[in-house]
Amino acid sequence: SAIDEKLSLGVELAMAQVSKLGDATGGGFTETRSHVYEVSAGPSIRFHPTSHAHIILTEFIGLNNDAHEYRTTMIAGWEF
Repeated sequence: SAIDEKLSLGVELAMAQVSKLGDATGGGFTETRSHVYEVSAGPSIRFHPTSHAHIILTEFIGLNNDAHEYRTTMIAGWEF
């Protein structure tokens, strides 16, 4: 149908190992760095305004303590 060609729904999962800066010990200028894993998932909407263009909008919800509570991501692309 025309709606299926223009709009699709799905689920996305994002996993990343990131560096976090902590407070300096003893009040110095050197910061501590630790590596944590962020895991998030959420629904996604993919819209095709033309046959070559697409826009993906995803609302990620953090699944562990190190991930952001909520994060919205938008990707605009052109398919050649």
